[in-house]
Amino acid sequence: MNTGQQSLRLGIDGSWTATEMSDSFAEINYLYNLRLFLNSIEDAEPYWDELYHFFPPFRRKAKQFGIPNPFFFPHGTLVQRPDEIQQFSRIYFPEHVLQVSRIEYGSPGGKDFLGIGEILKQIREFIQFLIERRQAFQEKQLSNDAQRIQNARDFVRLRLEFTRANAEIQEIENNGLAELVDDNTRAVQKLIDSDKITSVTMLEDDSDTSEQQAL
Repeated sequence: MNTGQQSLRLGIDGSWTATEMSDSFAEINYLYNLRLFLNSIEDAEPYWDELYHFFPPFRRKAKQFGIPNPFFFPHGTLVQRPDEIQQFSRIYFPEHVLQVSRIEYGSPGGKDFLGIGEILKQIREFIQFLIERRQAFQEKQLSNDAQRIQNARDFVRLRLEFTRANAEIQEIENNGLAELVDDNTRAVQKLIDSDKITSVTMLEDDSDTSEQQAL
């Protein structure tokens, strides 16, 4: 995984409550940590010993299901818990936790995030679909729930050539993670639908970002 850093900007508008602001940060952080977890599966084998000995949830699942690698176990139970996903990112990628680099509260305004560019681009694609879906709704070209779930499925899909059986990989891709992502981004979806999140872009120049604060 390329860990080069870039910035993502969410364009915002309108009046926000404190709850809306905190929920949006939490959900973007969840997407980032989940994708960090899934991307790291591509490089999982070298970390197996560390994961087994120092990350108890992995060890418990490995013993419970009798499998050689805790990334692969029935129903994706591990990656369905946001707290375990965040624990994983803080333990193995402490230098790459998602940062808030700038907040401009206004109408319009913006929120800038700094993190691994490869992951932020995936988040941009995910949110861009939701924005375009909202625009289509406004134009009376309604997009159905199946398309929204497919967008979440695209976000969690593993892109790798693993030595393990394809069935095991598909188990993670199709184990309800898409529905979980959809459920855990309802605040962001609501903010988009109410025109409070209006755009999502990658920033080319981070030189003007202010002091960064980890989520």
